[in-house]
Amino acid sequence: VEGADFVAIDDVLEFDSGQVTAEIKVKILPKGRYENQEIFRVVLKDPTGGVTFDNTTDGGADSCIFSVIITANKESKGRIDHLRSMVAVNWDIVNIGNANYKDQFISAIFCNGSPEEQKNAKLLDWVVHIICLPWKLFFAIVPPTEYCGGWACFCVALLMIGIVTVIIGDMAELLGCTLGISSATTAITLVAMGNITGSNSVNVFLGLGLPWMIQAIYWEVVECVPGDEWYLLYPETAKLYPKGAFAVASGSLSATVAVFVACALICVAVLMIRRKVVGGELGGSKGGAYATSALFVSLWIAYLAISIALE
Repeated sequence: VEGADFVAIDDVLEFDSGQVTAEIKVKILPKGRYENQEIFRVVLKDPTGGVTFDNTTDGGADSCIFSVIITANKESKGRIDHLRSMVAVNWDIVNIGNANYKDQFISAIFCNGSPEEQKNAKLLDWVVHIICLPWKLFFAIVPPTEYCGGWACFCVALLMIGIVTVIIGDMAELLGCTLGISSATTAITLVAMGNITGSNSVNVFLGLGLPWMIQAIYWEVVECVPGDEWYLLYPETAKLYPKGAFAVASGSLSATVAVFVACALICVAVLMIRRKVVGGELGGSKGGAYATSALFVSLWIAYLAISIALE
């Protein structure tokens, strides 16, 4: 484009007798964006002094037209094209994401998920909807997977799981304190049931590792003095670390983990037997299904009872 890609010139090209080549200097303008190639045309016309043009080329006998193509540097072209593909926005996917984001809030606001289904909602549906409405609106904030290749959804969902885990943990701790239940029992009963829907990995890897790392750094900097609260709480550890250290009492953790592993192995064995006998983990006769369910519930109750007894 004239004025954007190059500076247009209108000049006279002169040839001396016997001269077969001449130069035309065209100023190429720098551009803020990268393109694979640039094309512009040079037009020679109005010949004088007996000069003629080849009528078989572009422009015919009246002029001479030729195109100049400036291609990208081959060494940098691959790198720049790769960067462009990484930051390029697929607006079709974004539009789909916008529509899905809107549907998330519509589904959260209306009982049973839509205006049409809301007309057929019963009293119980309305009661559950009103109770869950704040949570529905809260989790509708999670972006759809179409944004940022799903990373926005992953990060925000992880944040939401962390918030819910904190709320469940605090509420369970308050309830356990009110009922006189120990922290360990509260953790394997109330907190575990509250997090049964899928945040266990977050609890273990992030919810446990992150605060422990912060505590370790804190105790590396802070020093205790004999007689303070830490010395009274961990007298045996204070003998080994007189300046203080991050201490976590294991208690009956080893025995509890052993019981849990034993129950888990029994569950896996039952599932493997069902796959061989019934043809799958689910299905089979109604009696067999009830017996398997009863066994799994019994294992859970046994784990709780043994863990509580070992405290």
